[in-house]
Amino acid sequence: MAEVDAGDRTVNACLLYHPAVETGDDVLVHMGFVVDVLDRQTASEARSFRSELSGPPAGAS
Repeated sequence: MAEVDAGDRTVNACLLYHPAVETGDDVLVHMGFVVDVLDRQTASEARSFRSELSGPPAGAS
């Protein structure tokens, strides 16, 4: 198990499928499992997309 910084919270994730994950690696977590290790470019795009999704609702001022 590992603690993963998910931006707004920390989640526990199982490393069963990717046991070689190291501190500082960007990972994709689904249902409590690390399902992929992301390269820097993909991780950056995913963070940008996530911040767009969690922004204020349309029409909010």
